Amino acid sequence: MLAMDAAESRARAAMQLLEEEQSAREEEAKRREALEGYNRELEKQLKLLAAAPVKVEDAKSMRPGQLRLSGKDWKIAIPFTLLIAAAPYAWTVIQHIIVVEQQLKDLNLAVASFQKTEDAQDKKISDLAAENVLLKNTVARQAGYLAGALPMAGVSVPGAENGAIQVDIVRDPDPAGTLRRPKVVTHTRIPAPAPDN
Repeated sequence: MLAMDAAESRARAAMQLLEEEQSAREEEAKRREALEGYNRELEKQLKLLAAAPVKVEDAKSMRPGQLRLSGKDWKIAIPFTLLIAAAPYAWTVIQHIIVVEQQLKDLNLAVASFQKTEDAQDKKISDLAAENVLLKNTVARQAGYLAGALPMAGVSVPGAENGAIQVDIVRDPDPAGTLRRPKVVTHTRIPAPAPDN
């Protein structure tokens, strides 16, 4: 019974870990979807910019300190100071994306490790359940043996409780001239494990 209680508590702990891991997976999936949506939007904008024909105007027509880009229906003049100022922000975004990808890799490793641990716990629980069945069967056979052996030893018992497995006992008869022992009468049934339903 102690082994079953311990196995049940381990099973509960495993289920709780599984629920926590499931919620972490769902949260990570939401974060991943948001990041993928952001990446798709960024790629879409970059493709639109890349698809448009661009020509850099002559150096003579360019103002000093500006980069002028023009397409079919648009013209942009980007000051070099803006490019220099935007570079750290762009680098920060790139670093953030790298960190998020590393976190995703770490999370996948943690999930794989948790799954491996969970599989090992499931195997232990399965082994404990099989061992519990074996122990219950052994106790039932012992109860059946006692129910058959005690009357042979001169003890009168009402029998074994439900759940005992009857065991055939083969023994040699008492030698001739053996004195009979006084019979012991008891009204307590031999305990046995609860029968399987």
